[in-house]
Amino acid sequence: MPVIEIELSRGDPTGRACLEYAYLPQGLRRTLWLNPGIPMDRRPDSLPPGHHPTHLLIHALDNQNKTSTATWQLPPGPAHASPMEEVSVHLDLVRQIAFATIVFTDGHTVTDQRPLDPFGRSCPDRAKREP
Repeated sequence: MPVIEIELSRGDPTGRACLEYAYLPQGLRRTLWLNPGIPMDRRPDSLPPGHHPTHLLIHALDNQNKTSTATWQLPPGPAHASPMEEVSVHLDLVRQIAFATIVFTDGHTVTDQRPLDPFGRSCPDRAKREP
């Protein structure tokens, strides 16, 4: 069963943060939450046997319902030949930018960034059951 490590971090741990995302082509939405006072969390995502995603699609990335971004595909452009091994997303609240890095099983790394919007976006209710 393939496993991808995903990490969400931020510079200011005041308030809640969330990352709603899906591995493509599977498309199952998942959510990683950071509670107030927590600057970073990392977890393994188990995928169905034989499933090797080509991209990560971020549906919503929000910090404190004050800054956010949405609909961000990683890596940008075509798929890499090797499967994903690790994904990290960091909110740089000083520069108002989100940075993302994907590490593939062959050691290749892709990074991307995008500006944060000055308003929040909703992630799914925390009561919703995670996969």
